[in-house]
Amino acid sequence: MRCVSRSKPGNGTIIRIYLPHFIGEDDAIIESSNVPITVLLVEDEALIRISTADLLQDSGMSVVEAGSADEALAAMGDHPVDILVTDVNLPEMSGPQLILKIRETLPHLPVIFATGDNNVPGMEELEHSAVIVKPYEYEILVTHIHAMVPSRAGG
Repeated sequence: MRCVSRSKPGNGTIIRIYLPHFIGEDDAIIESSNVPITVLLVEDEALIRISTADLLQDSGMSVVEAGSADEALAAMGDHPVDILVTDVNLPEMSGPQLILKIRETLPHLPVIFATGDNNVPGMEELEHSAVIVKPYEYEILVTHIHAMVPSRAGG
């Protein structure tokens, strides 16, 4: 299951709930590797963060959650991560500003920006990055993560 909400002052709130369809033995979407990919997920909207983290964990990934850029920076000191998935519009600093700060010490950390806006200044200059537009399909996020992080199978 995936739940995505969008809210704008004066426009109301839209909540979309995506329910999984049956996946037979030969129809698996993503295979888990022996060593999980560790994702730092930065999203200030708790419902989106929690549901995305649950779905990533269901696909065999380890997830470190952060509700703000400050929490993400603190988590980077406590947890080695393989990839950053961040909202572009965060309260203290933007997603692109966050990755520039992180890349002072981890210059090649891959990042996926999640945004409702296709034209966000600063993202196009960042190497090892991808953009997915909200609301996105869960499978697209997982596919991007697997494409950007080297295979972990076999330890």
